[in-house]
Amino acid sequence: MVAVGGVLPVLFIFSSSSNNRGMDNNFGRRAACKRKLVKTSYRYDVRSDIDLLLIPPKTVLVAPSSAPLPSLTTYDEIISSSSQRTRTTKSYRKIRKFFKAGTLDIPRICHSIVGLSSILVGLHHMSKVLLLSSFTNVECKVSAIVCTGGIHTLAGLLGIRRLNFKSNKEAARNAMFWPAPIQSLWLASVSLTEWGQGSGAFISMKNPLFTAFTTSNVLLTVWQLSEILRKTGVRDSGSGSGSGSGSNKKQDSIWFQKSAHNAILVEFSYLLWMQLQMGTVLYIIACRSCSVGEFSIFMDAFPNMQSLLSNLALNTAFFNNLAVFVATLVRYNVLSKPKKKYDNVIVFSLPLLSSIFIVWKVLSCFFLSYDGTMSASFFSLLFR
Repeated sequence: MVAVGGVLPVLFIFSSSSNNRGMDNNFGRRAACKRKLVKTSYRYDVRSDIDLLLIPPKTVLVAPSSAPLPSLTTYDEIISSSSQRTRTTKSYRKIRKFFKAGTLDIPRICHSIVGLSSILVGLHHMSKVLLLSSFTNVECKVSAIVCTGGIHTLAGLLGIRRLNFKSNKEAARNAMFWPAPIQSLWLASVSLTEWGQGSGAFISMKNPLFTAFTTSNVLLTVWQLSEILRKTGVRDSGSGSGSGSGSNKKQDSIWFQKSAHNAILVEFSYLLWMQLQMGTVLYIIACRSCSVGEFSIFMDAFPNMQSLLSNLALNTAFFNNLAVFVATLVRYNVLSKPKKKYDNVIVFSLPLLSSIFIVWKVLSCFFLSYDGTMSASFFSLLFR
């Protein structure tokens, strides 16, 4: 009994250990198989050699087969938003480059300050004579003529040093820019003659120096227009050897492809108004039926005519500088040239519409002042 009692525990222990090993092997095989299944469809965390925590995968929504394919609207919106941000960044860089170019040294800083003052003063004056009131109702004092004309003239003078006269590519641009202070000076000085002051003129229209100055300005506007016609636009430059025709694209970036379009823009922006005023002054000086003294008496009889002609001269000087300023913005790509046909129609319409509007304002003031007496007296004075 003792022997049996001693052997049984040993057999029990041996048997239990062998059974445990068999159980461990079976469990290991089942765990491995379970792990293989888990890896294919579940994520798992092994907390111990025995426990296995199964975590179901994330829910994936699958569109039914009958549902339409997703559109590219979202993608297009993303591309559009990205392009908008890119354009905003480029615009910021262009504006920053423009301001940096105007603040490189002391002369450029002075030119930027005076040029900005010219634009602001001109906009204020234009808003009064064109929108808030009229050419005849806005009083144009001598001090206003001297200050406004001086600012416009000085802005043009300070900008000449920035021109590159050695570049043939910029020849037409220079032809539009450097005469600006000369023309602004004439427009300010003519307002101090009988043209704008009557008998209280500080300078006489029949002064030989003023007559020569007026004549040279008329010729200068004609030369400007010819330069724009000859040196802008893209022309065919085919060689005589028959090698084919190419495009001569060596022109400044501020111009359009057709020289006729450039000429129309410049002429109706500001050249036309200077030519009309200068031509009328020369006609009065050279006219035998109308002397400068008689014209002075006429201006004294109708003070509204003095305001009309003085305000028109100062507004023309502003448009001269405004055209130069816009061309500078185009050159620095702050303003983009129109590339589509519809945009070209808009750009060509703007100077024409503005000219028509100014003509309407000037003619309405001219014919309606003093119940038409002023216009009738003016024509009888010139063409009697």
